[in-house]
Amino acid sequence: MGKTPAITGTIERASTDPLHYGDFVSFTTTVNGRISPKGRVYVRVIGTQFSKVIYQWSADPDFAFPLVQQDGLAALGLMFDPAVAADFTAALIYREDGGQTIIKTLDEVAFVVVSS
Repeated sequence: MGKTPAITGTIERASTDPLHYGDFVSFTTTVNGRISPKGRVYVRVIGTQFSKVIYQWSADPDFAFPLVQQDGLAALGLMFDPAVAADFTAALIYREDGGQTIIKTLDEVAFVVVSS
């Protein structure tokens, strides 16, 4: 069994301004500990309306996430309705690939995209 790395981190929204459909959200992150050459840190953002996933995107921590409908989810009938508030969670994730893949959530922050 693989050893979980001693890595910690934090994530928070870069701004406290209210978010609306069509805005971008970015994050301030910190990571403490040694990252393996086979490891990487990224942010995963998931949004829901009425308990259905309507948004899912993963990218590097410095990415500005566009809060808009995603084509792949729309094709599945999972529509991001701008007229309804949406609950979001952003997670700072550490992933290390090797003999055994390790995926560790370092921190999470919840936020709301308000209805237009």
